[in-house]
Parts: sequence; C-alpha cells; structure tokens
Amino acid sequence: MFFGVSQRLTGFNTADITPEIIRALEPYIANEQFESDAVAHVSIACMSICIWVHALYNFKTMSELTIDPLKAQLAQAESLLQEKREAHAIHTKTLSKTKVKLKGMKRQQAVLQQTVDTHDTAIAQRQERKKVAGGVESMLHVWKQEWANASTLPAGSKPSDAHSDRFQSNAPWCNLQVS
Repeated sequence: MFFGVSQRLTGFNTADITPEIIRALEPYIANEQFESDAVAHVSIACMSICIWVHALYNFKTMSELTIDPLKAQLAQAESLLQEKREAHAIHTKTLSKTKVKLKGMKRQQAVLQQTVDTHDTAIAQRQERKKVAGGVESMLHVWKQEWANASTLPAGSKPSDAHSDRFQSNAPWCNLQVS
C-alpha cells in the first residue's frame, strides 16, 4: 500500500494542485492535530508528510497571492517588450535609410560646394580681368589723348622725346585712327 510513496512524493508536480485540492486541504491545515509537532508523537514518517503537505499548501496559496500576479505582470511586460523591440527594429531600419540618404546628400553637398568654389574662382578671375582691362582702357585713353595732342602739333614737329618710347611703330595703338 505504501510502496512507491516516496517516489510519488518526490515526483509530484505542484502544477497539478488545483484550487479544488487547496479547498479540500484547508480543514486539515486548520486542524491543530495536523501540525508537525502533534503528528510527530504518533509517527516520525507521518510528521515528514505533514510538513510536506503544509509546504505545498503554503506554496500554492502564496503562489496564488504573489507569484501568479507577478507572472501576469511578467507576461504583460514581455508583450510590451516585444512591441518595443518591433518598434525599435522599424526605427533602426528608418535610421539606416536616413543615414544612407544623408550620405548621398553629403556627397551632393560636396559636389555643389566644388561647383560653388569653381564659380567663385571664375568670378574672381573675371573681376581681375575686368580690373586689368579697366587699367588698359584707362591707359589707352591716356595714350589716345597724347596721340591726339601729338597729331595737332605743327607740321614737321613730333611728340617729345620723353613720350617717344610709347609710340613705337610696331605698337598696336600706333595704327589707331583718332577722330
């Protein structure tokens, strides 16, 4: 009759304890004669079984009061965590795409900056050429004036020797028509 009792007790699954079993144990747990000290006077072996029954009862009632609500909170937290992980994955993909776009925009910015630098250089060169051209035009105007003044000299006279180096025969302005 008691053969295999210890094996059955050690292999007992606490998940098999239903609320009905707990309600059925309550009268025994409340009975003072089912306390380990009281049972020890009758049988040491039964005292161990009494301690085991009290431990299972306490575990299951504590489990219902504390562990089960915590398990429910854990399940809810795990569900929320999964949602957050999925949202994080979406944000990570979006961030990755944004980084690729930003990299492309930085390349475009570099190309545009190079174009701007090229244009700035061209504008500076153009301004320098205008400045040089303005100086040349100013000198040409002065030379035209001097040439005009030299052409109004009396017949047989020539420009002063001080200005004669400006009026070389191979100089392009010597062939200018003064009106």
